[in-house]
Amino acid sequence: MVSSLILKIKGGNSLWIPIGLLLCELLHPRPESDVEYLHGILESIARIEAKGYKLLKDLGATPVEEVITSGGGSKNQKWIKIRERVLGLPVCKADQTEAAYGAALLAMKGACENATSD
Repeated sequence: MVSSLILKIKGGNSLWIPIGLLLCELLHPRPESDVEYLHGILESIARIEAKGYKLLKDLGATPVEEVITSGGGSKNQKWIKIRERVLGLPVCKADQTEAAYGAALLAMKGACENATSD
């Protein structure tokens, strides 16, 4: 489990934030409705994701045109719709929805690139 967040800032500096402190501040006041509470959390996660894509674009990365999702969240249509609305992008379910599948593909690609460069 992640216990802290380290943000890299321009100029090589880092900002360390304890997750517990961050979550306590962000998750209060808690609405009485569990549905509203979960919806608020999912909206916030989607906004953070959107900021991440914007930052990558600002740093020179190719703009995101489509998000392909995997893992448990790919099974939740409401979560996919929230992400589509907040991101302003299509969000599609991956053919292979196991979260580790993408990591395995990246590892395989890296291994193949290393083998050909040796």
